[in-house]
Amino acid sequence: DSMLAQAEEVLEEAMGWSSWHRWGNNWTMQYLRAKGRILYAKGQLDEADRVMREAIKASELRHRKKFNKNSGRGVENAYRDLARNLIGQGRLVEAELEARKAVTDALRREGRYSSHTAAMLTTLAATLGAQGRYAEAEKLARAVIDIYGKIGASPDTRWLASTRQRLAETLVNQERWDEALVEYDKIGKALSSDLTTFNSFFSGDPNWALALDRKSVV
Repeated sequence: DSMLAQAEEVLEEAMGWSSWHRWGNNWTMQYLRAKGRILYAKGQLDEADRVMREAIKASELRHRKKFNKNSGRGVENAYRDLARNLIGQGRLVEAELEARKAVTDALRREGRYSSHTAAMLTTLAATLGAQGRYAEAEKLARAVIDIYGKIGASPDTRWLASTRQRLAETLVNQERWDEALVEYDKIGKALSSDLTTFNSFFSGDPNWALALDRKSVV
């Protein structure tokens, strides 16, 4: 909270700088995105919603001013942040709309085979999974894995492992235990030399334990 307050003070001071005309929208967007994500992490979802919508407006203005060639990513990332927050609020249809905006814009700007597009698709998959549309979420997760493969992502990257985890979750929700365990096994093998990441993000996955349990019963 203290760091965020300091950042707000600096932002207010920066409004009087000569460089504000060039950099002001960028600084504002970065500040609002950071604030929104902090509020989200703290569980203050209603306030995060308000701040994230302000971040979208700031990012759209920044993009219209053609801040740089990748300014569109800022808009899409802001949509993505809001989609995640809406999932947390249980506002799943709205979450899907925001996630689809991010995917549509990313596909138009960067095409299918981009790590950024993959990230946007991952959030859309999450919104579909949250709605119980597991087959659709599975299809998107497989598409993201295909993207990472086509662009040459390393098998041990956390983002690819996270996507496999998302795929495994959709398979567990469809009671396809064997297929889910195949994906979990791939995660374990890919991260065998990075146990810190594995233990921090993957080893305690309850769906993994459930798949193992159901497999043993069957």
